[in-house]
Amino acid sequence: MDVTQSVKIVVPSHGRADQIGNRTGRLLARLGLTATVVISEADLRLHEYTATLPAGWDIAIGAPGLAGNRNAIGSLFPDGTRILSIDDDVNDIVVSTGVDGRLRSLGGGEFIEMAERGFNMLERYHGAVWGLNPSADRRFLANAPAFTVGISAIEGCLYGFISGRADMT
Repeated sequence: MDVTQSVKIVVPSHGRADQIGNRTGRLLARLGLTATVVISEADLRLHEYTATLPAGWDIAIGAPGLAGNRNAIGSLFPDGTRILSIDDDVNDIVVSTGVDGRLRSLGGGEFIEMAERGFNMLERYHGAVWGLNPSADRRFLANAPAFTVGISAIEGCLYGFISGRADMT
């Protein structure tokens, strides 16, 4: 199943209308993808989000608070929807070139392939969530010594799940 036809990309956000277009919006535009921004019920500045989002993006109202908003995402779509959630401050997804610790941005086809593999793992292992999230909070590693390729802070979160799955409750 082609991810571009079968997945809903969502970007949970709260109070970052001024940043989202320049970060995750720019990333997904480069990859040729659109998304639905799910804003917290407490953050109803629709006009600010509308002004900064790339063309073709939708806005949905979630629930109050960060956890509530993330939990509400699954209920916004029909059961069985494959949902790929990307934080609103992710501006790139990089992979190793395999040469001298160099990194390169993931291409659109590679992004789709990565998402397909994630959702295939959910099906194969009857999982609830797959994701790439080396650190949920970049401050966790901000004062750590550099590791592997000189990265001392990793930010962003990308994960996928299937709404309404019985094994998610």
